[in-house]
Amino acid sequence: PQRPYGIGKLAQERLLASAAAATPGLSAHIYRPATVYGFQAGGRMGLIPVLILNGLSGRTSTIIGRADTIRDYVAAEDVARFLGDRVQQLAPAAPAPFLLASGRPAPLGEIVAETESLLGTRLYLRYDPRPSNSANMSFRPSAIPAELKPVDIRSGIRRVAEAVRSHAFRPQHG
Repeated sequence: PQRPYGIGKLAQERLLASAAAATPGLSAHIYRPATVYGFQAGGRMGLIPVLILNGLSGRTSTIIGRADTIRDYVAAEDVARFLGDRVQQLAPAAPAPFLLASGRPAPLGEIVAETESLLGTRLYLRYDPRPSNSANMSFRPSAIPAELKPVDIRSGIRRVAEAVRSHAFRPQHG
């Protein structure tokens, strides 16, 4: 880890592993999600739903990164399905953490282009001139659990767009 968030997460993992080793019957299950995206009404809005919502309403989106910043995007639904399957199977603890990612990195510019294509409109963007989070992050497909079946980014963005549209433009009762 190179940032305080990652350092804190690694410390948490070590505490959990120590507790599991010292406690009979306790097993540690460690999952490391990459850049998870999706839409949940009232939830935290990440890059993709913000681009979609702002694109639909003609507002400007601020990008904290560069167009060539690479991330490994994985759909929240895919992560949830993987975790749900592990819980239902009562899967034993793994000796190493599970990396939850797609194994196919994409630059921010590709995410913007896919979103514009799906919405059929140009997005208004403002790139932070001093991005605080512009380091690349990508993973080899071989590092991803075989049971995780990530959807391709275009299909994932389409799902998010459908969810945002149905929530943002539904009739309000009140």
